Amino acid sequence: MAEWPALLSRDLATTGGALALADASGDLSRADLDARVKLWAAILARRSLLPGDRILLLPPQGMDGWVALLAVLALGATAMPFPPDLPGTDLRQIVRLWRPSACLSFESGLAGRQEIGLPPERIHFIETLPRKWPRNRPPGEVERESPLRFAMRGQVLLASETLAGEAGTLHGIGSILANARRLVRSLDLAPALSGLLAMPMTHWAGLVAGLGLLDAGRPVWLADPERAALVPEGCGPVACFTTVQAWRRWLARPDGSGEGGSIRHLVAMSGSLGRAMLGQTRSRIDASPIDCVHGTPFHLAAARLRIGSEPPPPGCIGYPLPETEIRVMRRPLREARPGQAGYLVHSGGSGMSCRPCGSDPVRPAPDSPYDQGEIGWREADGRLFRLPSPKDLIRTAGRILAPEELEQQILDSGLVDEAFAFGVPHPVLEEAVVLVAVARPRVTPHLLREFCRRTLPDFMVPHRIELHARLPVQSLARSGRHHFRLRYAGLFGEAATSCPGTDPRGRAGC
Repeated sequence: MAEWPALLSRDLATTGGALALADASGDLSRADLDARVKLWAAILARRSLLPGDRILLLPPQGMDGWVALLAVLALGATAMPFPPDLPGTDLRQIVRLWRPSACLSFESGLAGRQEIGLPPERIHFIETLPRKWPRNRPPGEVERESPLRFAMRGQVLLASETLAGEAGTLHGIGSILANARRLVRSLDLAPALSGLLAMPMTHWAGLVAGLGLLDAGRPVWLADPERAALVPEGCGPVACFTTVQAWRRWLARPDGSGEGGSIRHLVAMSGSLGRAMLGQTRSRIDASPIDCVHGTPFHLAAARLRIGSEPPPPGCIGYPLPETEIRVMRRPLREARPGQAGYLVHSGGSGMSCRPCGSDPVRPAPDSPYDQGEIGWREADGRLFRLPSPKDLIRTAGRILAPEELEQQILDSGLVDEAFAFGVPHPVLEEAVVLVAVARPRVTPHLLREFCRRTLPDFMVPHRIELHARLPVQSLARSGRHHFRLRYAGLFGEAATSCPGTDPRGRAGC
């Protein structure tokens, strides 16, 4: 693996004066960034932080946060970036699950950090680290004192969006950079454009986009759309990398109407632009290319979709990035046909699944689609589609239904002992509601359906009810609804009102 100086700032003799990072507080050239990263890494090493340690990173929005991340990676440690405004209870849970060796935070966020579970001597503050080399100590001398070679040995641990999750993904910096290069190469950005990051690096997309732009030698402007203008003054024409949620909030700001002229390329990381949102975007940055990038915990960027004058079909995530293979699997070793739903599997990935509490990281099985959880299909032209199911919600007839609410209503009726609800694709309703239950004696699917029609709103009435002697074991798993959505994916390819009675396996259905 290439050494850190050669990777971060190649040929400093010609590019050392080029702009690398900039925000509202100032800017850093590539040579200054390289020097500050080396200095901070050496200081962290003197504070007994070793390669391989897990370091909880609570970075501020701006240059200091990125320098701190790069210094941790240059040290060869594992960075655990989390938003700095997390409540103390969430921080204690992170410390309990992942057991970091130290915490790197900023001094203004000291309040409430004493209770995160780490001793005070293991909490280091970014604001107290020096901004320049000491006058009496040239950079070369400090580097000789340190045993580190600043190799790219660092890793980044990205936990699940719900902090209570006990699984995360451990990414080597080499695999992140390889993924970021594929992303930047596929976007085909104009040579004169700087990169504008309107998202924190604690978001997977900000991490990929920022490292990809730095690696490509493009200036990176760090914006904070929550507190200031989206486009900083003086940055000129930019390619803006943002999340769909942050872009939606910026479009709603009346004072940002004049900033869109500087955006010459919009990259929406994760998500899709609806018709109304696309219309507002076109009015602000007319004739600028618009891309949507989709990612997963195992691949920080997986597919890209170029948005034209019309919004894409629902669920479309575009085509895989170059050198990224995405297969649609019905079950292990069996690939789905075009148009047939299955698990989206990113084969050949270098991501690693990591268990909490200091356990050794384990690599997911390459042929097991159940590690991903996302369900979708591939069209004949190669476009990929993904079924949206945030937090297992069911989207039916333009309404959003929480399956737990329907299950509780059915259980309160006294007609069933157990109930399990989920959504499956429907050609008209987007998703249809399916209920699997263990019924009391003499309760039939027709009787249960009549109860639902009398007591529930129309959109909550199940389109399919199946009664079992006991619920399948998959209903107890965390990903149980994903399994059932795949198992019943083709249920409504026929008429949705069919009532087959009892099938050969003894299930009563209606």
